[in-house]
Amino acid sequence: MEEAKKKLRPRTPAQTARIVDRGTKILEMRKRGESLRAISAALKKEDIDGGGKGRGFSHEQVRQDFLAIIGLRIEEQQDMLEEIRALTAERLDKVILEISPLLEGQMPETKLAAANVLIRANKEYAELHGAKQPQQLQISGRGGGPVQSVHMTLEEWKREAAARLESAAESVNNFE
Repeated sequence: MEEAKKKLRPRTPAQTARIVDRGTKILEMRKRGESLRAISAALKKEDIDGGGKGRGFSHEQVRQDFLAIIGLRIEEQQDMLEEIRALTAERLDKVILEISPLLEGQMPETKLAAANVLIRANKEYAELHGAKQPQQLQISGRGGGPVQSVHMTLEEWKREAAARLESAAESVNNFE
């Protein structure tokens, strides 16, 4: 699977600066709902007005810059998440190391409190490292099919329930 992934070349600082500069403008314009072609034309006009030649502003280049800035932002967030995970793991390690000795030779209340802290710390540690994934709940109807939904008013439901009760009462009377 990894062989199929496109290998990315590391960016030079100049490329990163260009992506950030142009990408930030592109992101702002996309947030306002502008198309890639409109952004391309606006960037080209801005470059020409600034004394440039207006080259390198095709809508395809704008799309590539847009995708590059998104990728850069994702990389930044991933780096930040890794730092947060490392700091949290370090904090949890300290809690576990300091609380663990309280489990030995203490009053039962102290042991219980220490055990609760350790359990919570271990749960948080497991969540931090992805060991505990959220569970998905799927509700299905008969035979694994879709759930049958009924749309009726309260009055309609009362009439239907009364009819079912009346039918059940008749069945009981006919059985006797």
